[in-house]
Amino acid sequence: MHQRFIGKVKHAVFHTQKTGRKRVIVSTEENVVASLDLRLGDIFWRHVLGTKDAIDGVDIALEKYVITLSSQGSMLRAWNLPDGQMVWETSLHRAQHSKSLLFLVPVSCISLAI
Repeated sequence: MHQRFIGKVKHAVFHTQKTGRKRVIVSTEENVVASLDLRLGDIFWRHVLGTKDAIDGVDIALEKYVITLSSQGSMLRAWNLPDGQMVWETSLHRAQHSKSLLFLVPVSCISLAI
């Protein structure tokens, strides 16, 4: 799948809002993270990361944040789902020969464990 203004999609996460509007959050080979209207394909928001900031994974947390892992697992960012504003970013230390992996545990699993 290739979308104009974002490039060739690598990762996609689907999200249905409370209003019933459906979005897809994508990351691309061109280091873009974007939120698209699933039905019409319109771009809600997009961010182009640096050429050396390849996106390794994308997911949605707490129904309101887009989480991206990039730069070979060394940069973790949270974006506001509705408008794409960056909420925070942090640099991670990782083993030299490890593979980047982004995995979010659903809140329901955490509350059951407590």
